[in-house]
Amino acid sequence: LKGWFRVIAITTFTIYLSINLLAGLTTILPWGTTPLRSLFAASYPPLMREDYSEVTHLVNFLRETVPGKEFILLLPPLLR
Repeated sequence: LKGWFRVIAITTFTIYLSINLLAGLTTILPWGTTPLRSLFAASYPPLMREDYSEVTHLVNFLRETVPGKEFILLLPPLLR
């Protein structure tokens, strides 16, 4: 790429990345379900557990059960 075409291409790409960053990290872009929305990152809230008290209970139980300061390795269930 040379000359003005290069400048226009880099500028367009930089603007796209900036808008994509805004679209992914904020809710500023109010496009909703228009076809343009699929060109940019989705803005989803973080996943939250509903059973946080059960997880806290499990962690406390394991801390009391394991002797000394041994490590506990927790693994998620395997997806089939």
